[in-house]
Amino acid sequence: MSNSNRVLVKIRPTSALAAAGDRANLRPLFDTAPVAGSLGLTAAPAWYLADLPDGGPTPWDSAHTQVADQLGIDESDVLFAEPDLQQSYPDMNERNRGAGPFAVDSN
Repeated sequence: MSNSNRVLVKIRPTSALAAAGDRANLRPLFDTAPVAGSLGLTAAPAWYLADLPDGGPTPWDSAHTQVADQLGIDESDVLFAEPDLQQSYPDMNERNRGAGPFAVDSN
């Protein structure tokens, strides 16, 4: 189950180190690291999971209420933020009764 103050946030690479302080538990979303550019710095923004200290009444409020301030970075360095909500996707329909999500119809 997801924490109501947990958000997915895409930030610029220069801000990731600044946001890794005591304010929020910030960790990379993916196990693979972004490709490094010159001087070992990444050039592309990356996705992170952040457990924010302050939230709101709904998960979307947590994602959009002062995320940059809670991470301790500049607001312009936050490119995207959304709540970490548990989701499920149906993999059955009239032709695929659960044999496999990508089963080919033989009719």
